[in-house]
Amino acid sequence: MSAETAPGGAWVPENTFAMRLAMVRARQKWNCAKAGEACGIDGESWRLYERGRRPFGYEDVCRKIADATGCDFVWLLTGQMPVTDR
Repeated sequence: MSAETAPGGAWVPENTFAMRLAMVRARQKWNCAKAGEACGIDGESWRLYERGRRPFGYEDVCRKIADATGCDFVWLLTGQMPVTDR
């Protein structure tokens, strides 16, 4: 996992599923084994996803994680922030 450089030289994390997944896990203060257990996913699979492997059944995996953690499903799936009505 690497970072990109934003205008002005500041770094920003890549917007990949692996990075979003790591952010979800960090917010919950879980290790990979605990994250997997809480979301119904094998802990080793979680670790591989954070290292860049795309899950088989990607949408279903994202749904499980979003349901278990309360993170936004669309954001986890696509990296796009949801549009809200004003």
